[in-house]
Amino acid sequence: MIAERDGAVVGLLMSARYVVPGGEQRNLRVIVHPDHRRQGIATRLVDTAFGQDDDGVARRAACLGSWPVGQAMLEARGFEATRRELTMLRDAGRPVLVPAPAIRLGSVDDDDAWTALHQDGYEEGPGFTPLTDDDLALYRSEPGFRLWFAAEENALVGLCHVRPFRDGETWVNSLVVSKARRGRGIGRALLVHALRVLADDGITRVHLGVREDNASAVTLYRSLGFEAIETETVWRCPARPLPPTSDRRR
Repeated sequence: MIAERDGAVVGLLMSARYVVPGGEQRNLRVIVHPDHRRQGIATRLVDTAFGQDDDGVARRAACLGSWPVGQAMLEARGFEATRRELTMLRDAGRPVLVPAPAIRLGSVDDDDAWTALHQDGYEEGPGFTPLTDDDLALYRSEPGFRLWFAAEENALVGLCHVRPFRDGETWVNSLVVSKARRGRGIGRALLVHALRVLADDGITRVHLGVREDNASAVTLYRSLGFEAIETETVWRCPARPLPPTSDRRR
């Protein structure tokens, strides 16, 4: 959905419906051109989307911490803040001086292990979505795709997946360790290995996202030179009961 002014696109709303544990949700993302903000464009886009997408599905939206007007708009429409996420950044040119435990690491082509570890690491979080074969195929087709596994006793117990972000930059898309093997430094070893390989590849900056309340992960990232550069609040609007079918047809 777009908003136009004088023949130019000044606003955009993207709405996508996803299957999540316990049901479905619709993710909303609104973008307004900087020269046209604070003119009610985002509000009109969201209100229009609510009217068009009134399908009884919970809605989710994210809002930068520096945008109080956006937060107030979401609150007025029944959204509630559910969590805060940090975007963190590291200059890849800085040497990694922190020693990592001696864990067997390497690149492995094992989609079953990838999907299983993803589920083990993230299934208890809000908005969890299992990886599909299409997801894995898409990731593997991306330029700059990297995936490393950690192994213990002939079992794959952790992984680090990075994706291209911008020229010379990359994003740590997933760093996960099996619940049964946490607290042994496996995540640190994976990330240290990834940072060293990326630096050798000429990557200049490494980005990642993490929940602000995930204290152990934030501590790990800070210890390896990552700094928080942005805070984003995730909002959720509960599903609204659909009217009877006969009413919806009117």
